[in-house]
Amino acid sequence: AHIAVVDGESKITYAGLDDQVTAMATGLVTHGVAPGDRVALLLGNRIPFIVALYGVLRAGGVAVPLNTSSTAAEIEHAVGQSGARAIICDPGTSETVRGADVGECVRIMAGANQWEALLAKSDESLLPDTTDPETLAVLLFTSGSTGKPKAAMLTHRALLANVTALLDLQDPPAVTPDDRALAVLPLFHVYSLN
Repeated sequence: AHIAVVDGESKITYAGLDDQVTAMATGLVTHGVAPGDRVALLLGNRIPFIVALYGVLRAGGVAVPLNTSSTAAEIEHAVGQSGARAIICDPGTSETVRGADVGECVRIMAGANQWEALLAKSDESLLPDTTDPETLAVLLFTSGSTGKPKAAMLTHRALLANVTALLDLQDPPAVTPDDRALAVLPLFHVYSLN
């Protein structure tokens, strides 16, 4: 019954979040997302970002978080470079996604019918049994300060190493079960994501 995320007036427990992540992963798998497939995320700092991110990972896919202020051309570049099969957006980014030429990449808006359809069924038996820690988990695009943005590859082990390093800090502990963290940085950025 512990609260995992507070999003304005919305709150979700760890158990509720886990249920939604499993449902999202099931939905993605039943809609054709296979292990290694890329799914772009163009979502703000809201509960749907967290559900989508971990749903993609639980489905065995590769999450591709994108800057929410991306232009249509930047979205086209990221989708093209990553080979994303789907892009999940929210009401704040949907117009830009609608204006982007993303080819066969499926557009899904958080809260809309496709999103609800993805969350409609939860079946862990349809999900991959295990994930190789050396497989790709996340593609994060650089700022492109020296040219076009490039996708930096992070494996599951790399993501876990960041969490382990944080938890290993003990004098004083970096984080305790009673702590709350305010996510002021965008979740599509590696610092906030970790």
